[in-house]
Amino acid sequence: MREWLNAENFLKNLKKFNPKYDINIVSIRTIRRKAKESSSSFFVLNGDFFYFRYIKGIGRGGKVLQIWSEPIDPADLEAFENNIINTNTGESNERNTHRNVICAHSHSYADDRLVESPTTLSGRNRHIRGGGRREPHPQPKRQGVENGDVSYLLPDTCNDDLWLSSPSSRVLGLKVKNNQNKNDLPLTPFAKASIQVQEKAMLRARVVKEWESAKVKGIKEGDFIQSINSSRLYSFILTPAKLYSWQRAYRDFGIDGLIDERGKHRENAGIIQSNPTIQDLVVRLILASKARFNLALIYESAHFNLWKMGLFEDLEGFLKKQSYLFSYNTLKRFIDSYLGDHREVKLLVEGGETRLDSQMLPAVGDASWAASSINEIVEIDASPIDVILDVPRLCRDYNYDIDTMEMVQARYSLISLIDVYSRVCIFHVCESENSLGVARAIAKYILTYGKPKTIKGDNGRAFKSKYVQEVCLKLGIDFTHTAPYSGWLKPYVESNFKKLQHKAVELMAGYIGHNVGQRKSIEEFNSRKERRLLKGEKTHLKGLLTLQEFEGQIEVYNKIALSKINAKLGDSPINVYNQRSHEAVGMSEYELTFYLSHLEERRVGKGGVMLNNTLYQLPELYEHSRVFAGININNVAQAFIYDKDKKFLDVALAQGTYEDTLEVAKQSRKVFERAKKKVKEEIVKARAKVESETPELYKEVASKLTSVKKPKVTPINSELEHSRIRSEVKRAAGSEYMELMISKKEKKKEKKKKNKKELKKLTWEQIAGIKT
Repeated sequence: MREWLNAENFLKNLKKFNPKYDINIVSIRTIRRKAKESSSSFFVLNGDFFYFRYIKGIGRGGKVLQIWSEPIDPADLEAFENNIINTNTGESNERNTHRNVICAHSHSYADDRLVESPTTLSGRNRHIRGGGRREPHPQPKRQGVENGDVSYLLPDTCNDDLWLSSPSSRVLGLKVKNNQNKNDLPLTPFAKASIQVQEKAMLRARVVKEWESAKVKGIKEGDFIQSINSSRLYSFILTPAKLYSWQRAYRDFGIDGLIDERGKHRENAGIIQSNPTIQDLVVRLILASKARFNLALIYESAHFNLWKMGLFEDLEGFLKKQSYLFSYNTLKRFIDSYLGDHREVKLLVEGGETRLDSQMLPAVGDASWAASSINEIVEIDASPIDVILDVPRLCRDYNYDIDTMEMVQARYSLISLIDVYSRVCIFHVCESENSLGVARAIAKYILTYGKPKTIKGDNGRAFKSKYVQEVCLKLGIDFTHTAPYSGWLKPYVESNFKKLQHKAVELMAGYIGHNVGQRKSIEEFNSRKERRLLKGEKTHLKGLLTLQEFEGQIEVYNKIALSKINAKLGDSPINVYNQRSHEAVGMSEYELTFYLSHLEERRVGKGGVMLNNTLYQLPELYEHSRVFAGININNVAQAFIYDKDKKFLDVALAQGTYEDTLEVAKQSRKVFERAKKKVKEEIVKARAKVESETPELYKEVASKLTSVKKPKVTPINSELEHSRIRSEVKRAAGSEYMELMISKKEKKKEKKKKNKKELKKLTWEQIAGIKT
């Protein structure tokens, strides 16, 4: 293979090329000496001509010797050299250290023997031979680098075009307009480097400039280095080798030459990144993943597919873990890099669209801009609590019979309302997200902060129920519903739930985690024996809280949270609310209870009005044949009575009831969703392709593998087999004889039957012995 090789590889290739070269005689030192002593671009080794060149090394490595892998015919040396120069213009042996200036207006140029760059250490003005004195240009702007050349754009006074200053004459004829797309000019190494690397490069440039000034003043090298090291202004120790290396790099490449690239990761240098076919295959397997990225499966499937495509041959070696196209760690680094650049794929595969929306949905604007005062807009939402509560104690508190309860432990729901303007909020605990719980939460907010003008909620059943809409209509509150599956339209209440669940709830007794994985870890903390659950239990955790204890802890946390400083508000929510508390519209508890009662039309009977199998009595009832009645949700022993025109009459009392509250159990769940069609279609397409190809791929792989060899049959088994075969042969040979025997037997049977029929039946005379 014809290619450029370094001295070590050239020496190995040379021994293979011609056995006459002895590695003990021809050494690397000999090759380097011949190249150094040669006055041309080739050297002679044992009568063969070898072309060589020097290229820039990595980092501060200096020049690196490279030799062409095969000898060159002497007659072709000149043609070979011209071809190399024409095809490798960016790799000449010696860098051209002078700069060229191109006027985009006149298309003329002059090198720095005629024009001096404003970036030289002397800092003198620019002069042009024969053109008089030109006014000094402003400091040039760095634009890019190509093959090590540093380019500057200088404004031309004659027009709006630009002057291009380059350290090499290879850019002659390049015209740069001021309206040129900036993306067409690549970034320089200095521009692409990090701030820390740039600072180090500028410190090195400063040392080089100080050394240039010191040489002019006659200061010796050792004294200069000692002064730099003793000043303690630099984080490095200066040595003569570093000083001269930096000086050469700065002279040849400017500030870009002082960028230390040693130990940096080379982009697109891996086997996966450098091969588009392998990269597309691995990416397709990544997109086809479900719930997690199984590296072992991707690693195996990739090698099987590459073997099928003919890019990998040693399949049996791979199965024996003796051969592979790329290692497991290489694949892991590529997948980590890919998922780092494509975060949406990682989130969508591992967490679904809900997690993707939560992490990457653009948040533009501020939802609080729509509210100019307190209680103008109040957000509402409900969420299950990540705590299991103790129902037996709850049953005892409410005088229920524990034996009649289906559940012993329960997980309750939390309903929250938060003011958009001030961020003050309340929490209400209920058995489930139901209409009565929503109505109680609204009443609790009104009693605490006043009546809101607008309540913003989602499309849950409880929020769209007729009862909640009726309550809001009675109270004069507008209830607006956000678009389906759009939780970001009510961000404050969503964030409020997260703060509560991740701060207060995590330290409570009965905490079960925020997801299935966390709950599994908590439940499996104890042994299997201790984790056995009795009937009605939801967790083995001990010391569970009651509903009253949980509500008390929530109220304490909420009071502390409302006193904390909010960064966007610049003050605590409670202080912001208190500044405008005079604008709040309050209501009494009994008035609220009156509005929260659900009215039903009923006929007045002899004993009164029947509601929920309970008879309510009131003297004024008998003046009407039909009335509207509603039960007091805080005291089921009372009912509010209205006439047919819904004019309030009085409160009716129930017979045989006790004072208590009533809760209606209705559960609902919400799903937040936003379509990510592009990524989702790619994943579905990749998954379908992998699912369709994998069975055939495994079949093809299995068909090429060595089959199982059957065990040899032992002698005794052989004799049995032969005897079975002989018996079968005998049966086949004697089939006619068997048929004859069967026919004889059938004839005998038929003859016996015939004889029996021919026997005469005895008459009674014969039986009596009478002769006839």
